[in-house]
Formats: sequence, structure tokens, C-alpha cells
Amino acid sequence: MDGVLIHSGPVWREAMIVFSRQIGVDFDRKFNRGLVGLSEEDASKAIKEQYLLSMPVEEIAERRLEVVRNLYPSQVKMFPGAKDLLSKLEQAGYHTALATSSPRDITDYALAMFDLRPYFDVVLTSADVKKAKPHPEIYTKAKSRLGANHERCLVIEDSVMGLEAATKAGLETIAIEHGGMFSRQELEKQQPLKVYKSIRSVRINRINKL
Repeated sequence: MDGVLIHSGPVWREAMIVFSRQIGVDFDRKFNRGLVGLSEEDASKAIKEQYLLSMPVEEIAERRLEVVRNLYPSQVKMFPGAKDLLSKLEQAGYHTALATSSPRDITDYALAMFDLRPYFDVVLTSADVKKAKPHPEIYTKAKSRLGANHERCLVIEDSVMGLEAATKAGLETIAIEHGGMFSRQELEKQQPLKVYKSIRSVRINRINKL
């Protein structure tokens, strides 16, 4: 969802900037980049370890999520072409699943905000798995709930963590570069079938040919 369908990266970045200020440290761009694709629980655990905090993981997560919730309505936008692709996939008879590392409440809010829920047969969030990306659990569950064979599944991802998770689940992938956190070279190392500059570049006829 984040980085593929909606441009929420700046909001999550701002959440880390605010939290860094709260605990009295400088914002670390490189460290923040390493949090992309992680569940909020895993990201908060990494933050706790990085800064040797006595603060509970739950409090770290809640402080960050408070910023995200406040900024979401005004700052998060949908990527051009995202809804059009979902609509065309639906019209072509494709079954779709959303497998995101975001928390359930943030996911539900985003789906409602952009009226995206009707386009997905299955929605899985970090609340639905025990192990987050790059572990393959979320994609294994998505495939199972869709009732699909792995040979007929295609995953669209924007992060190295997500591509790794999908590949471990035995699924083919394509990568979207426009999330901005990972370079084309980094995405290509995960061996997707193709790397696109944006979701707008993904076409039904191109998917059929992969």
C-alpha cells in the first residue's frame, strides 16, 4: 500500500523526525531508511535498540503513530494511476489482495479515505501475521486466502523487504520505483520480473505478458 498505491513516505519520515526530537537525538536519514517495509512493532524494536531506550516498544510505536494519524488526512496522496490500475484489474477479472506492513487502523483509514476497499478481495495488515516482512508469512496467507496457485500470482512492491518476502513465498514480483526510498539498482537485486518508474506505467496488457 505505502509507496505503491499511496505516497505516505513523507508522513512516516516526519513521524521519525518528531520522535527523534522527543528523545533528544538527531534524525538519522540512513537509519530511518532501514525502517521502510518493517511492521510498526519491528520498527519500534529497532528504534529502541538503536537508541538504547528504556521506553516500552508500545510507547515508541504509539508516539510515532500519533504523528502519522494527525498528518494523514492532509498530507497523504494517492499516486497517479493507482486507482485506475485497480479498476482495470477488477474489470479484467483479477482477484487482488492487499498485504501491508502498516497497522490495521492506518490501513482501514487509508482504504476509506481513498475509497479503495472495494477493489480488494483480501486485506492483510501487520495485525494478521506473527512475522512481518521480509518473512514471507503475509504473502503466503494472501495467496492462500485468494485460493490461488503461486504460478498465477504477481506481487507489486516498492521495498526491498517486500520483494524479499514475496520471493520467499514463491511468488513472482514487479517493483515500483516511485516510493523513492530504494534505487532501481537495489530493487533489481531482488530480481523482480520488471522495475517500473511508477504505478502509472503498469498496464494490464503488460501484466498479461509477464
